[in-house]
Amino acid sequence: MLSLALGLPLLVVACPAGPRNLELYPDPARSPYRLPWKEGVSHVCIQGNNGSVSHHGPGEFAYDFLMPSGTEVLAARAGTVAGVKEDSDSVGSAALNNYVRIRHADGTVASYLHLQQDGALVTVGQEVEQGEVIARSGWTGRAALPHLHFHVRRGEREIPVTFREVASGMGVPRTFGVYSAGPSR
Repeated sequence: MLSLALGLPLLVVACPAGPRNLELYPDPARSPYRLPWKEGVSHVCIQGNNGSVSHHGPGEFAYDFLMPSGTEVLAARAGTVAGVKEDSDSVGSAALNNYVRIRHADGTVASYLHLQQDGALVTVGQEVEQGEVIARSGWTGRAALPHLHFHVRRGEREIPVTFREVASGMGVPRTFGVYSAGPSR
């Protein structure tokens, strides 16, 4: 059993699958996305793309980053706040997920999930800059431990994204990798 920074045990019950079709992913050197936390801070990716627990099928391009509740979540990309839910204080089902959603200039929408109750620091319609604090992470919804779930959609489909700070793996965070956020552009 492996213990992580939160003092919580991590039980590995299945091997992480990892991303497929890396040719679908944008060039990380040109990626408009940065990791959604403070510069210089590191977090573990506890489930990457095409994960063995829940990131498969239509949700295969999501990322889960382990972080203590209350950690500042930053906008991975500039845009307009398109949705906020922050009334839940429970875990158990997806309906209990607190979130912030940000619509980007190209029409894509980033979702930041499992935020703490009353953890949204932005309002619908607000313009946000990349690197701006938008929320506080938490442990709500369908979650086995405190973490930040991040994915981007175009319409109803999740799309592959890369982060410019992720040097190895073609900009794609991998399960159990440790990643440090860089500066905003």
